[in-house]
Amino acid sequence: FQIFLEYLSEGAEHGHSSSNSKVKLPWVLFFSLCLHAFVEGIPMGTEEALVWGIFIHKIPIGMVLFLMISQVRISILMKILCLLLFATMSPAGSFILANSDGLDSWKNILIAIVIGMLLHIATTILFESNKDHVFNIKKLVIISLGFEISYIL
Repeated sequence: FQIFLEYLSEGAEHGHSSSNSKVKLPWVLFFSLCLHAFVEGIPMGTEEALVWGIFIHKIPIGMVLFLMISQVRISILMKILCLLLFATMSPAGSFILANSDGLDSWKNILIAIVIGMLLHIATTILFESNKDHVFNIKKLVIISLGFEISYIL
């Protein structure tokens, strides 16, 4: 699911921004970022640690979205509305889970999907920070140690 969203957003949710259009808002990119935020928000009310992880994750996405929107030729009102829509997507996802009896049975699956998305983005950022995106065994060892320590704790 995350790879599909990255395809639509061109990697904007982890710092890549290839939008060079100063004429109009790239709506597919905006839609995929909103969908990404909505899906991540679905299990937000279940775990406080997950809320903080998603909140911290939203900071760079919000900055990329702000920079992208600030460079586009649309009205200030439209820019504000776009940012407000994005800002409400995660809480809307959380609201949907809290108020839908039918999603209770899916809660653990949705949490697993969101955690997988966050792990995918985190590892992508870690491995893409190398020159030419070459594989780095040191980073893999550190990630493995991190997983082991978190399992022990």
